[in-house]
Amino acid sequence: MAKIDIVAEQTEFLLKKQSEVLNRFKDGFGSLKEFLKAEQEKAEKVNAGPELQSFQNVYALIEEEEKESVGQISEDVEFLKEQIAAIKEIQKMEDEEQANQITEMMLEGGHELMETEKFKKDVEAESNEAQESFKSMVEDVKAVFEEDGIKELEMLLQAHVEERRQDEKAMEKISREAEEDEEEGKCEASCSSCKGCDIFEGVREE
Repeated sequence: MAKIDIVAEQTEFLLKKQSEVLNRFKDGFGSLKEFLKAEQEKAEKVNAGPELQSFQNVYALIEEEEKESVGQISEDVEFLKEQIAAIKEIQKMEDEEQANQITEMMLEGGHELMETEKFKKDVEAESNEAQESFKSMVEDVKAVFEEDGIKELEMLLQAHVEERRQDEKAMEKISREAEEDEEEGKCEASCSSCKGCDIFEGVREE
């Protein structure tokens, strides 16, 4: 089997599994929000005024987590779809040598492909783990609510979301600094052949 055909088979399998994870997350968040709405309606009937704001806050936090999680997985799914479209174009090429060269470029420097059976086994395990972990999270949210109430759930979710936000900021800072270091390195490497860095580049009129 040609290398590009192996890449196609593995990428299609990965897309299938990522799509399953995406659907599980969408369904799970949907059921969780329905659960919260039902409990909020019960609270409204008994005039539990102080709790209603907490219900709204919890719902907003859940929606934020949904947007973040589902958004990331959706991006992965769309990327894989684009990869498969590109792979199909390569498979159509009549020039086998050129097709192989492009395939090697896709594999980032000629990295060896994992054996397909092992690849599928690993992807299957990761997919199942992600789905089970998410299922446990949904069950934990419901359990906290039923055992400790909406106020406790609100505090726990706020702490979780705040921790994720801080992690994201830290990663963005690291990424930004890495990009700045890379640009600085490029500038220093070229300074021996120029008269100085042009601080007006991009703003000077032609």
